[in-house]
Amino acid sequence: MKDFKVAQEVAVTEVKEFIEYHLDEEISEEQVEKDYWDVVKYVMRADLDLSDKDAPVLKLRKPIKSESGEIVVETVKFRTRITKSQLANLAKGMDLQKDGLTFANRMTAFFIQQDSVPMLDLYGKFDMKVIDQLVGLFQ
Repeated sequence: MKDFKVAQEVAVTEVKEFIEYHLDEEISEEQVEKDYWDVVKYVMRADLDLSDKDAPVLKLRKPIKSESGEIVVETVKFRTRITKSQLANLAKGMDLQKDGLTFANRMTAFFIQQDSVPMLDLYGKFDMKVIDQLVGLFQ
């Protein structure tokens, strides 16, 4: 396991403040550790910068590379807000009752500023866990 650069207590506090900012409600440190442990670990590794609560940045553990081995995506800068018109555009042509997963994938791609939903398949397992936990805060 990679060495941690940020103390657990500091990381938990930082994640807690970030979550409370986006949920507009209080959450306990215990709940943060239980429900957002992967996010806390990324902060502890200094691979997730939450200093700008409206534009967090995630350094991928497994960067996305092209077929030639060039790094294509190394960091993800999140959008933390979606407007009504953007939401309508993402849902256009979909039956949300039947296509819930497709819509969720479109939302995830939108929040990580990824142009293509199939690109989500290229993100590593651990990176995707953190992305999913964070994106859940912005919806």
